[in-house]
Amino acid sequence: MAVLKDFAADQELQTPIGYRAPELCQQSGAHTCISNIWCIGCTMAEVVLGRPLFDMEDDEPIATFLDRVRSIVHPEGDLNPGPLHGRLLDVPHRFNELGANLIQSLLVYEPRGRLTVQDAIGHPYFSDFDPDMLCEYNNASDK
Repeated sequence: MAVLKDFAADQELQTPIGYRAPELCQQSGAHTCISNIWCIGCTMAEVVLGRPLFDMEDDEPIATFLDRVRSIVHPEGDLNPGPLHGRLLDVPHRFNELGANLIQSLLVYEPRGRLTVQDAIGHPYFSDFDPDMLCEYNNASDK
């Protein structure tokens, strides 16, 4: 497991390996904003599927785990529907084509192929999102 330091609370937090971007599972990886995009994609996929997308067995070598990850996601941003896309759409009444495309775009193996934060926010999946609705909700909860 990765150990993250929460400097505000001065506590160590454990992050399951299944949520870590592939580049962080290897010695060469540095933590960046784009590696957080991977984690967001894993979390969204878990919400849709009802279970974690990637589980690592206790005795599984990291290379084997990464090979399994590579078999599910696109390597460099080729966003033709792949195995992950189909798995997301197989869950009845949970997700649509745009949502599956968004998650698939967040979970690209090579960091340079993933959506940026700005691209993710501008993804067509969020086209119906009304930010004023969020403000109305926040204002109502303040009363």
